[in-house]
Amino acid sequence: ASVTAQLSGGTLGGLLDARGELIEPARNEIGRLAAALSLRLNEINAQGLDLAGVPGGALLSAPATAARPAADNTGTATAAVTYADSAQLRADEYLLSFDGSNYALRSVATGAPVSLAGSGTAADPFVFDGLEVVVSGGAAAGDRFLIQPFRAAAGDVAVVETDPRRVAAAAALGAVGDNRNALLLAGVASERILEGGAASAVSVNATLIARAGSAAQ
Repeated sequence: ASVTAQLSGGTLGGLLDARGELIEPARNEIGRLAAALSLRLNEINAQGLDLAGVPGGALLSAPATAARPAADNTGTATAAVTYADSAQLRADEYLLSFDGSNYALRSVATGAPVSLAGSGTAADPFVFDGLEVVVSGGAAAGDRFLIQPFRAAAGDVAVVETDPRRVAAAAALGAVGDNRNALLLAGVASERILEGGAASAVSVNATLIARAGSAAQ
């Protein structure tokens, strides 16, 4: 049984507070930034043409997502999570639960319910906060899944294209020497790809740094 909730005050309590209030939210935010940037860079590169006039491919690997079944689940269901819309991603973790008839989703950070669209099948996945979830197998009443989209995302992103000739610098309809797609790639950090298109990776990162600095005072 967890005793974390029973610990408060002192050095140990302070360390636990720092983990829950600063470190874990920051890790999820950094993971969200990594996921959004990798998805957008790959998307931009696929829109252009490389040195040989061929459409570009993935530059970075997509970070893995996690949906861990609870240890006391009695069904055989598994859940697979994928990124669907980087602009809608939220730096949160979720608890997906099944009551025997329906699935429900809650934010781990706040406990608030999160609206689910879809039915959870491959043809009609659950959709929420820029994510898609497909549940396979048979769930039993009381089964739960902890969805952690960003916990390890920053460490999962890796370069998969090392040949500079495969960078799709030219726009799809560009002439020789066209660099319009290269400019899009170079400017992705300042592009508003987060918070529904209202914030850039640069601005979100600046907010994260300011929050961490304030909490450390």
